[in-house]
Amino acid sequence: MKAYSYDETTKKYKGEIDRQKDPLESKLAGHDVWLMPANSTLVEPLEAKEGFDIVWHDDHWEYEEVKKDPEPEPYVPTELDKKRQELWETEQWLQDHDYVGTKIATGRATIADYADVIAEMSVRADKVDALKAEIAELESAQ
Repeated sequence: MKAYSYDETTKKYKGEIDRQKDPLESKLAGHDVWLMPANSTLVEPLEAKEGFDIVWHDDHWEYEEVKKDPEPEPYVPTELDKKRQELWETEQWLQDHDYVGTKIATGRATIADYADVIAEMSVRADKVDALKAEIAELESAQ
C-alpha cells in the first residue's frame, strides 16, 4: 500500500513510499491494518509542473511557485584587495626566480649570466616594500 511523503518543515512533496502492515493490529482487527508513516498522506499529489513545488497544506496538495534566489552582485575588488593581489604576484615572481641566487652561490652561473634578472629582482623587491607600505596605510584607514 502506498503513501505520499512530504518534508516535515517545508511540506514539499518528497515521493511515494510503501506503507508497512501492522501485524499486531491486523491480527486484533481480523483484517490488514497499515501503518501511516509520519509526514505522509494517502492523497495523491498533483502532477509535476515546471517552476512549481508541490506542497501539502492541511488536507490537500497545492502548487507553490519556486522562489529563485536573486543573482549575487558581481565581486568588485577594493583598492586594498588589488594591492594585496599585486603584492602576492610580485612576491610570487621573486620566489619563482630564487633559483638564480642558488645557481650563483653554487658556482653554476655568474652574476653576469643573470644580470637582467638580478636587476628586475631589485626593482620588484623595492615594489614589495612600497606595496606593503600602501597596504598598511589602507588597512589603518579602515
